[in-house]
Amino acid sequence: MTVYLEGTTLKGAIKDASIKMNRLSKWIATADSSVTLIGDVDLSRIDAPTGVTITAIASQSGTHKLASCGTLILKAI
Repeated sequence: MTVYLEGTTLKGAIKDASIKMNRLSKWIATADSSVTLIGDVDLSRIDAPTGVTITAIASQSGTHKLASCGTLILKAI
């Protein structure tokens, strides 16, 4: 499944799906999530609260602390 966000904010968990976001969109994960990031995603547009981890397949790898203190783990393709 692919989730397209265009000029919207999504609050919720996403499990085992691809996600594509335009520059006007934001995703706030409310529970642990696993996604594949499609295209050029601005990581500042992804957020999660303390204790929530997002694991994402992406073009780069690394671990990032999000604005609300959640964690984003990127795994390179």
